[in-house]
Amino acid sequence: MDICDCQLEWLQCLQSTENSLLCNYSGLKTLPTDKLCQKHQGLVKKIYLKSNKISSIPDNFHLVFRNVMELYLPSNRLDELPASFVHLACLENVNLDTNLFKAFPKSLFGLAKLKKLVLRNNEIEVIPSEIGKMAMLQHLDVSFNKLKWIPGNIGGCKKLEKLWVNRNRLSTLPRQLCEIPKLAEVNVSSNRITHLPIDFGKSPEFKSFCMDDNKMFCVVPHHLKPKVHRFSCTWRTPLTHEIALHFGLKLITLNTRDGSCLALMPEHIHPCSEGKPMSLKDTAARAIHQDNFFERLPASLTEYLISPMGHCYFCNLALYWTIFVDYAETADLFGTSMHSVAYFCSVYCAISFKALNGF
Repeated sequence: MDICDCQLEWLQCLQSTENSLLCNYSGLKTLPTDKLCQKHQGLVKKIYLKSNKISSIPDNFHLVFRNVMELYLPSNRLDELPASFVHLACLENVNLDTNLFKAFPKSLFGLAKLKKLVLRNNEIEVIPSEIGKMAMLQHLDVSFNKLKWIPGNIGGCKKLEKLWVNRNRLSTLPRQLCEIPKLAEVNVSSNRITHLPIDFGKSPEFKSFCMDDNKMFCVVPHHLKPKVHRFSCTWRTPLTHEIALHFGLKLITLNTRDGSCLALMPEHIHPCSEGKPMSLKDTAARAIHQDNFFERLPASLTEYLISPMGHCYFCNLALYWTIFVDYAETADLFGTSMHSVAYFCSVYCAISFKALNGF
């Protein structure tokens, strides 16, 4: 018969909470790795350690709680995770809210079953490109950090459903987000968003978009308008050349019947004769030194071919550089003036879309 050397109170806690350890608000400085015998350590599925004084995780944690599935460590003093953390093969849910992380813990990228990750309220400035390895991730919360951009590699998180990046320093979102088929909810409140990817929110799975408190944001893709959950903005002026300059763009009116079709081009490029924009080749040649057209220039042509700027709203043709835009002012987003924008590969598609949809 095996002898159990568990501490009685810990064993009773484990048995009364369906294989969970409840250690919130306990003043702990280290993780309780010596309170249970080896047999009962293997039974632990959930560990709750909110509001303690834990500053590090022991290297042997993965050996002690080898079958843990959910780990909650909010409001502690952690600033890094051990490399051995990657060996927690059963871990599906990690909450590291309100700690002292200044860098995204890289040992998280190897957690093959991780579905939910909360790194809210830390001091993280960069999300590494390895984020694309988290193939099972469904919910990512990196709000209340110091992020200035999100890598395009996040497009590798094909099962991502919720992305919360509110309270950061973002000016846009990567177009690769548009390639995530199950993405349903995004929160970008309290950032510095000026524009969104052309295809953003186009998927039928996309349901909710919160963009409250982005003072420079005044343009929303046409298909995204009914999915906006919360919006407020102090900028209520029309979409003018002055506002376009904040995007690094210039508005060019084309020779259409009603004059409402516009071409968005890099601000230092001027239209050719007869009011038509330059060719893709000429535009690209002149803009080779400019890297702020919507996003940074791609590392290679292959990247653009795989992930174009977006797709025409009428014919679904891939858009790479020259983009025609049709817009209409609306005031139905919580009483705030807003511009609904549609993107096309040609004037023909813009006029056809408008005739078909009454846009």
